[in-house]
Amino acid sequence: MSAPRRVLLFTQWTEFDSGAERAALALAQRLGAPLAVVVPLLSNPEFEAVAPEVAAQNEAKAAQAAADFARRAQIARVAIDVRVRRGDELWREIVAEAQAQHADLLVTRRRGHRSFLGKLRVGEVVRRVAAHAPCPVLMVPRAATAPQRHALAVIDAAECTEPVARAAAAFAAALGLRLSFVVAGAVSAQAAALLQRATALAQAAGVAADGSAASGPAATVAPERIAALQADLQVVAIPAQQAAHGKLGDAVETLVAEVPCSTLLVRASAA
Repeated sequence: MSAPRRVLLFTQWTEFDSGAERAALALAQRLGAPLAVVVPLLSNPEFEAVAPEVAAQNEAKAAQAAADFARRAQIARVAIDVRVRRGDELWREIVAEAQAQHADLLVTRRRGHRSFLGKLRVGEVVRRVAAHAPCPVLMVPRAATAPQRHALAVIDAAECTEPVARAAAAFAAALGLRLSFVVAGAVSAQAAALLQRATALAQAAGVAADGSAASGPAATVAPERIAALQADLQVVAIPAQQAAHGKLGDAVETLVAEVPCSTLLVRASAA
C-alpha cells in the first residue's frame, strides 16, 4: 500500500458520522488530496409514493448537511465531490462507489451497538463495507480525530504480517507518525520472526519501527499497548477467510470496538 491519494468518505450526516467526517477532512488536507463523499440513501419506492412529503423532508435535510460540510471543506481548502447513491442495500452502494472512484482509502464511522452478549460491535452496514471494500478502511469513532501521533500495528498471524506492515508503514510515512508493532499470541521463535519481517518491511518503506511480542490474545494486548503508547491509530488485518464470507470476525470486531482510537482495516493475504 502506498500513501492514500484517493480518499472516499462514507457518511449519512448523523452524530455518529461526525468523527469520520472530521478525520476525512483532516486527512485530505494533510495529504493535499481531494475528498470524495458517498451518501447512501435507502430506496423505497412504496414509502416514497405513500409519504412523499416525508421523503422530501429527508432529502432536504441531507442537502442541508451536505452544504454545511461543503463550507467546512472550503475553510480547510479541500476539494470535495459529494455523490448520493440509492439502493435497497446501503453497503453495496458504498462499495460500488469505492470501486467507481478507484478509492485507495475509505473512511467510515464506527457505530457500535450492544449484542445479546453485551459486547460492542461496529454495526451491520459498516461491517459489510469493511469486509467487501476494494481498499483499506479507516473506521473512526465519533470522538476521534485523524491520526497525528503514533500507530500500533497488530500482528496475530503470519498471513497478516505483510499487509499490516505495508499499510501501517504507508500511513506512518504519509502522516509523520511513529510506528510500533505488537505480535500477539505467538510463541517466542515465531513471534521474533514475524516481528523481524514486519520491521524490515517498514524499513524498506523508509519508516523506522519498534516492536514487541506478547503471549496474550490480540484483543487483550492491543488496548493495553495503545493506552501505554498513547497511540491514535490501530492497524489490523481482516482474516482472508472471514472477508471471503463478508465478515470481519469476532476477534477483529472486538479489537475495533475496545479501543478509543481509529482503526485501519486491511485485507489479510490468503493462507
